[in-house]
Amino acid sequence: LCKVGDRHPYSSSAIRAALVLLTVIVAVLIPSFEIVTSLVGAFSNGIVAFVLPPLCYMYHRQDLGPVEKTFNWVLAISGGLLSAYSTVAVLWCAVDPSASFCGGH
Repeated sequence: LCKVGDRHPYSSSAIRAALVLLTVIVAVLIPSFEIVTSLVGAFSNGIVAFVLPPLCYMYHRQDLGPVEKTFNWVLAISGGLLSAYSTVAVLWCAVDPSASFCGGH
């Protein structure tokens, strides 16, 4: 799939068409674009900002002390939990916009 020389001439067009079709299906099925952007932001921002950096740092630095290792694990786990919480909160607000933490009007 990733080899450039062995690709079929129409494979990139087929992948592009499938991605466009998937985007259209999501746009038709989800009535509010706000829900999609909130969901993507709630999940990916926490992962990119709090989970991946300490995990990559620990992967590349094998000589960490126990305090630094513990701090990185706490940061990664708490970032993952908070990312999961914010994702659930966005889904909850999509189902029940009148919930107290949704900032509903």
